[in-house]
Amino acid sequence: MKKSLLKKGVGVAAALCTGIAMMAFATPAHALVYSGSTDVVVAAGGSDTVQNFDEALLAAYDGSTTIFPSHTVHTFNIPAFPSPSYVVPGDDNCVQSVSWVQSGGTDLTGTQNAPSGSGAGKTYIAGEEAKVTGQKGCIDIGRSSSAPGAIGASEKATFEYYAFALDAVSWSSASLQAPPILTRQQVQDIYSCTTTDWSTVGGTPGPIQRYLPQSASGTRSFFLSQFGITTTMLNTTSGSCPAVKADSILNNAGGANIKMEENQCATIEAGDIAKAIMPYSAGLWSYQSANAGNPTIDVRNGCRLGAVSAPGKAAAGSCPATSAVKANPVKWVTSDRTYALDTAGEIKEENVTIANSCLSAANDFPGVRYVFNYLDNASNLLGYQAAFNMVGFANTAAPSAAKSPLCSNTGVSDDQTYALALIGSYGFAPLPTTVGAAGAAVAPGSNVAGSTCRKFVPA
Repeated sequence: MKKSLLKKGVGVAAALCTGIAMMAFATPAHALVYSGSTDVVVAAGGSDTVQNFDEALLAAYDGSTTIFPSHTVHTFNIPAFPSPSYVVPGDDNCVQSVSWVQSGGTDLTGTQNAPSGSGAGKTYIAGEEAKVTGQKGCIDIGRSSSAPGAIGASEKATFEYYAFALDAVSWSSASLQAPPILTRQQVQDIYSCTTTDWSTVGGTPGPIQRYLPQSASGTRSFFLSQFGITTTMLNTTSGSCPAVKADSILNNAGGANIKMEENQCATIEAGDIAKAIMPYSAGLWSYQSANAGNPTIDVRNGCRLGAVSAPGKAAAGSCPATSAVKANPVKWVTSDRTYALDTAGEIKEENVTIANSCLSAANDFPGVRYVFNYLDNASNLLGYQAAFNMVGFANTAAPSAAKSPLCSNTGVSDDQTYALALIGSYGFAPLPTTVGAAGAAVAPGSNVAGSTCRKFVPA
């Protein structure tokens, strides 16, 4: 590839600059099946957090004849919540075109449930391994805001996770009674019903209503783990602490029960706007803020990111001491008048739990994470090979290691420059070719190739 990605991405970049929504999630006009001898279909599904980024990235590759030699690549990004449906044509790996819907068929019947979140994406892609030839590869790229877990039903040994950027998750609220900053313990106390009024955590008197994204959300699972919130805590209720709202809520227009999507406050029930607390991706919050004139993108509905206070800890063994932290994950950038991840503060790679074994659950700054694309190399399908060229890299010694433009976005080529700009455009923070700060033991073995991505696998 030379200028193909940049050229095809010009319209996407222009839309970002003007605050216009990216490609609409419309149903393609036809449902043909491509021949694998000359064409390959690459489809992505899973996390809401990574959805818009992958929409722009894959759109830039659609129709490429150079990213995967001898084939024309056709790309599709399946929405976590299609409305009403999203059709992906078939190819030799997924022989029937599929209409992805929010609810419907659960096998290759022409209609399937779209994975609505990181966990649902993992479950779907893992389940493809057991299907017969011609029913594998219906989703080639998994979008995930959660890290790989233990090998099991939804995590296969053949999964390859490629972290391409940094994000952070904090608490948010539209309530004028909420304080600007909470400790990790105070967030935990709210979700365990120990705290039920904003006035007891530094705010002014007012009730609190706990919200969470729907149960398959990667942002949900990450937030709960980072703030030490257990299922027992979530199941606690009282007269002043109603049940958590997540999988069955009324939307603002008073419509039927729906699932709470992650990283938005637009569907918080109207009567709860002044009460709700909700996890939120800082990267997406800043991206939505930058597109405040577009209601399709800006779904904050008045929700503001809250800052987090974390105590320091003493040195132990080979782990250094840390200082107490009071920080908001985003900062105001005066040069371009936007909010961005505060990479000069705590949003740095050594604060990602998966990357640094010295982090303490009780003392270090919570919420910093990678965002991922992941692939399943169980059968080395054509879709896997094409997807690897878009989002992966060979984690072997450089300079011979193969790297996608996304994983080598150092500005050497137009494609790499575009991939780097895309990361920032969607609110995330790019990763350097070196791993972590000088002297920090960050994610050993995850970047032997000197890539701008990190590779992890389930263990």
